Amino acid sequence: MIVYAPILRIILAAAALSSLACAQPKTPAKGNEVDQAFEAMRAGRGTGFEKVLSMGDAAVPATARYLKDRDSSMRSQAVAVLASMGTPAACEAMVPGLEDASPDNRDRTAAALYRKCLNHPPASAARPLRALLRQGTSEAAAFLLLGHFPGAESDAALDIASKQRKPVRLEGGLPVPAAIAIAVASGKELGPLVRTEALPERLFLLSALPMIRAPKDLSNMAAGYLDDIREIEDTGMPSGAGTKRRLCDAALEALAKRADWKPPFELDGIRRYSDEERRQAKAALFPR
Repeated sequence: MIVYAPILRIILAAAALSSLACAQPKTPAKGNEVDQAFEAMRAGRGTGFEKVLSMGDAAVPATARYLKDRDSSMRSQAVAVLASMGTPAACEAMVPGLEDASPDNRDRTAAALYRKCLNHPPASAARPLRALLRQGTSEAAAFLLLGHFPGAESDAALDIASKQRKPVRLEGGLPVPAAIAIAVASGKELGPLVRTEALPERLFLLSALPMIRAPKDLSNMAAGYLDDIREIEDTGMPSGAGTKRRLCDAALEALAKRADWKPPFELDGIRRYSDEERRQAKAALFPR
């Protein structure tokens, strides 16, 4: 028995490992289902998009493969699916889209990362974001995201971008000078930039609000924007049926979200807010 003891121990260990493996919950393979869903999308039929979303993170690896598809529209679909998932794993998987052969897809990826992954941007995005700025992108999301990765290399990319003359847009919004996006990305106090009277710039800064950190800037925005009654229909902001929204309405909601303020009235993204409601917001949000 002494001669066979090592063999017996190996057999017993293997049996134990086998039992442990059987006890673990098995995750079903999702690759084939994801492929079927994407091929349905390619053919323009079915509800492939929703099917992939229903699989959650288990579908991320197979979805990421479509970022290398020969068809640009399918690569764009893969970015859209991953963005809709919005999990850290999906955000990480989106990063290769920043280096897509299509400039439009590169910009869509940057916008998706800004919209869905701003709270947990993947570190691997820093290098391709710097490349986007050097290439002269007009998607402001690339500038703002780079603000999460400070350092000499990012500063150099922002410096190159500062020399471009063409304006930038945040997710298809109104055009603004690149200098504003660069200033926000720097993380420094914006000072007179937030006191601008230009409507496009004010709308841009509201969209970039999660990146604005200086308390004085936030206070100045609350003081000025909550009194701005200019109408903003057709500028990309929400609008209600038959009622044009004003900048002050959008500002109230954006600033309340930024400050995690729960007002004593409903925020619905549609209506106009009364003078009294705006007064309450001004008193509560970033007081001087």
